[in-house]
Amino acid sequence: MRAFRNVSRTTPFDDKHEFPNISRRYVVDEFMTEGGKNVQFHVPQDGSRVAIVVECVQGEGGYVPAPREFLLGLRRICDRHGILLIVDEVQSGMGRTGKMFACDHYSLEPDILCLAKGIASGLPLGVCIARADVMNWPPGAHASTFGGNPVAIAAALKTIELLERELIANCKEVGKYLENGLRQLMSKHRLIRDIRGLGMMLGVEFGADSNSHMSSGQLAERVASEAFRRGLILLTAGKSTIRWSPPLILTREQAAVALEIFDEAIAAAAVDSESVANHGALEPCASPGAGSNAYFSQHRHCIVPMAEEWVNG
Repeated sequence: MRAFRNVSRTTPFDDKHEFPNISRRYVVDEFMTEGGKNVQFHVPQDGSRVAIVVECVQGEGGYVPAPREFLLGLRRICDRHGILLIVDEVQSGMGRTGKMFACDHYSLEPDILCLAKGIASGLPLGVCIARADVMNWPPGAHASTFGGNPVAIAAALKTIELLERELIANCKEVGKYLENGLRQLMSKHRLIRDIRGLGMMLGVEFGADSNSHMSSGQLAERVASEAFRRGLILLTAGKSTIRWSPPLILTREQAAVALEIFDEAIAAAAVDSESVANHGALEPCASPGAGSNAYFSQHRHCIVPMAEEWVNG
């Protein structure tokens, strides 16, 4: 992937997308998205072959699933102009969305599919899957010092076996339970603006209201910090979204505990936000201490049993 030129920027799917002019002679190809907005692409006409790289579910952009028509529109444009469609499934692939690949939700067939992270369950491995005619390179055209590491390959084969046997189904089932729980919290907390995603790749977007003295991004960071203090590790994505990307072995019982902690964290962040005006800047959240240790002890049967089971074989 290092050889590809960056031809786009990370941006929400509902914005107007315009690829920069990468050739002096180009044509504008466009189609309508599901939201009714025009999406334009500058397509070179100088005979050079280019590629469009896309995430079916944006990762760092805020866990935003692409509109179906957006992705199928890209496929039509690529077919029309002889452009390669590369789908980045580094975050969304390997069962994360309740199917093996996120593009399966859209019946989208990429020319090249990029995988990493979940493919080997933590061991370092990246995989590039492509049509045979695309991968028809002459000898010596590509080399990798660490390519085909046998330990990482063994981990990937076992990962695929577990996914196909049970974990994709578990992701779909528990992911839906988690999504429903988050939607219930949305009806309870006015600071939650949106719940979106697929399977166990869910985004919770926060928005500050008139009573809040934090920005939406600061509010999301505060919620993540409050959750961390209570023993739940979450990360932000995009400008004001908290991502939920738990291990695919997550159980409903563990998800229920996580939702309980998240509920408390949002409530604590809301109080903090409204008190800033009267008390000035807030002190940073402390790292987990005695309070979080007590919480871990209380819910230890839900939080760590799967880890112990895997470690002990």
